[in-house]
Amino acid sequence: NRSAFSVNVWYRHTSFASFGAVIAQYFGGNYYWPSGGNSDIGMCIGNITGASNVVSAGIWNRNAGTWASTATVTQVVDTWYNYTMTFSGGAGTITFYCNNVSIGAAAVSGTITQPSPVNPIAVTRNYNSGGATVYPGKLGALQIYDVELTSTQVTQNWNHFKTRYGY
Repeated sequence: NRSAFSVNVWYRHTSFASFGAVIAQYFGGNYYWPSGGNSDIGMCIGNITGASNVVSAGIWNRNAGTWASTATVTQVVDTWYNYTMTFSGGAGTITFYCNNVSIGAAAVSGTITQPSPVNPIAVTRNYNSGGATVYPGKLGALQIYDVELTSTQVTQNWNHFKTRYGY
C-alpha cells in the first residue's frame, strides 16, 4: 500500500496547457495521462481536468483504474502560487492546499500501488503531447516529505517562503 507523503511546491504559470503537471510521479517510463485507463502516473499536482487554467491534486489507483482528485482552483498567469498536496497513506485521503487555503480533499479507495522510489518524479510536464513538452511556468522551492503534513506544518511552510514570492 502507498505510504503517506506530502509535496510542497511554488510555481508561476507563464501560460496554460491542458493536462499538464507541476509535479508528478510515475510507475514506469510511460507518461500517459489517466484518460482511457492507460496511466502510469502515481500522483500529480497540475491540470488534471483538461480545463486550461485550473489546478488540482490527484492520485491514480492503478489497481482499480480510478482517479481520485480534489476540487480545482482557478489560476492566472504570472502569479506565484504555493501548492501543497498531502496524502495520509493506504486507502486514505489526499488534501490540496493553494496559498495556505485548503481547496478540498478526496478519498482514495482500494489498495494503492506504491511506485518504486527509483521511479521518476517529473516537474513541469505537458501530457497533451505525450509528455514530450514542458508545462509552461517557473519552478520555485520544492519540498517532498515522506509523511503527511498537518495543516500547521503547511502554514509553517507558507509563512517561511511567502515573502520570497511576493505575499
